[in-house]
Amino acid sequence: MTKLYRWEDEKFFSAKNSYDDFDRLNMPWDHGHEAVGPNCLYACGKIAWMPEMRLIILDDLANRSRMIYSVPLIVPMGTDTDLSALGDKLLVVISDRTLLAWEYTSGRFSSVTLPGEVTRCSTEGLRVAVVTQAENDSKELIVWYFQGDLQRLEYASLLNDVTKEDKDAKDHFVNNLDIILHTHQDDVAFVVTAYPDIRSVKPGQPGHTNLRGKEIMRATTVFLYGTRAR
Repeated sequence: MTKLYRWEDEKFFSAKNSYDDFDRLNMPWDHGHEAVGPNCLYACGKIAWMPEMRLIILDDLANRSRMIYSVPLIVPMGTDTDLSALGDKLLVVISDRTLLAWEYTSGRFSSVTLPGEVTRCSTEGLRVAVVTQAENDSKELIVWYFQGDLQRLEYASLLNDVTKEDKDAKDHFVNNLDIILHTHQDDVAFVVTAYPDIRSVKPGQPGHTNLRGKEIMRATTVFLYGTRAR
């Protein structure tokens, strides 16, 4: 999303905090500073957008109010910043391995350092679910409770049980890993993934093919597993 913009031109939204706190940004947005990643998210009647890498704006479409957030100095200048998730309570930004979150209903802020690069991120209530990837390509499934600790979800035993000796299935199982947070139970999360599954079928059945004299069908299996996040 691109929006040429000046604070003094705003007529629709009323800022809850003062535009004067952001005087250095009170200029047309044509000076080359751009956010990386998705710079606009919508959820629960609100739009979060980033006109530049260290500024996040949250517009409430229902009451036409606006909150402005600035990335704190714990994130070094020049570090890429991604607008990562927006939910019913939290606005989440990730910079390198630092996760920043604002509870926009109260204005509280919290941050946490993650063990690896974030490949997936979502939020529900006061929880954030992230999938991280280390330099050796190993992945961790993590649920973070706002202003609390990181909780890791174990999936190694699931991987071995489900995919057995099929390396292709194992690779897809790991690459597609994600987390779904339960909407009503804060301590429940679901590990979800998808992987190819080879099944024996009888000749003539839909989807069958012949491989080395064996009739097989390759299907995509979606795997969902509920677990306690605490």
